[in-house]
Amino acid sequence: MAVALFPGAFKPPTKGHFLAVKELATNTFKAAKFSTDAQNKPIMGTLRSGKAKDKVDKVLVIISNKARNGISSNDSLKIWNIYKKYLPNNIEIMISPDADPVRTALRLVKDNPDTNYLSAVYLRTDRDFVDLSRTRSFDKLPNAKGIALKSDLEGVRATDLRNAVITNSFTLFKTYIPEELSQVEAEYIYDIVKKTVKVENKIFNELGLLLENENIFTHEGSSGTPIKSMSAIPASDRQKLLNVYQRVINTQGSNYYDIDFNGDHIRISLKDEDSKVGFDYTPYMSSILEYMIDNKMKIVPLPEIKIKRDPEAAADFFGKTAYYNSSKNEVTVMVMGRHPKDVMRSFVHEMIHHMQNLEGRINNITTSNVNEDDALVELEKEAYMVGNMVFRSWEDLIKNG
Repeated sequence: MAVALFPGAFKPPTKGHFLAVKELATNTFKAAKFSTDAQNKPIMGTLRSGKAKDKVDKVLVIISNKARNGISSNDSLKIWNIYKKYLPNNIEIMISPDADPVRTALRLVKDNPDTNYLSAVYLRTDRDFVDLSRTRSFDKLPNAKGIALKSDLEGVRATDLRNAVITNSFTLFKTYIPEELSQVEAEYIYDIVKKTVKVENKIFNELGLLLENENIFTHEGSSGTPIKSMSAIPASDRQKLLNVYQRVINTQGSNYYDIDFNGDHIRISLKDEDSKVGFDYTPYMSSILEYMIDNKMKIVPLPEIKIKRDPEAAADFFGKTAYYNSSKNEVTVMVMGRHPKDVMRSFVHEMIHHMQNLEGRINNITTSNVNEDDALVELEKEAYMVGNMVFRSWEDLIKNG
């Protein structure tokens, strides 16, 4: 028996990744078989599945610490932790200290000479033959070997999942994630990916024509959206690029992006993409939303949920603690300087307003002052009473089972 290592970017992890890990953990995986030429290179069109001889005792998923397409390693870990609920308990998930998770895997093998390791790559189609190179370094170590396994999901790739979000097709998106997930979990993952493609779409939609006119080439990088020339550029082209840089600054601003001019290329990335700090409300919000749905409360489709750290609101005695935008189906919760339980009570309060909106009961409200509208008073009473009781019931269930 051995520890199976499964390193990768996972930005984001898909149903294919989920099934690969499940197969490894349950020893139901299939070996990838293919014919080779005289130089021992795989021959296209010969990939097939065969019986695997190796056995696995434990699986370790290693996530690259690099962001990709705006999705951070922490985002990937959150999604994996949701998947983990539906996987065997012999699986561990970690964020690699290295940008290359294979390097982390190799170091782990070298640091633990008494443990046997298998480093797995899954081949979906002939396109994945290039991944075989990742297994060769492990074959050189006495306590490890690389194994190539055959996936039955040939059409499931992270790019396909993201494209489904770009085209606003939640139905298509769900075909690329595990069927075991609840509606709340699926919507939560959809929202994570949606936020990243919003950034990418905004950049390309607003700058695409500009870059085309300036004859600047683009390519996808490991984080954010690099805009990069193909080689060292002459002074005239450098000036063009500088002009583009100035237009990018004017178009995008610097509130949400880090925009750097590096002589022969421009780099655009999300601000603090891999350094999100503060209390993580995600698992608690997901849990209480699922609780509300289980109790037949009409909150689906879920609103967009925004966590806001606003020092101005935190310093203002009469500042907002949370609010619901009924026209956008959007809940915003202020968290700075507040106890997490207090934040969650505000969140549930606003979710009651979302329920009221879906039931068509707040369409005619034109004020936020309860002294001006009796109908608003009734809606607020319900939000306070029902919201607090839902929160208390959920809390007691979590604490006491």
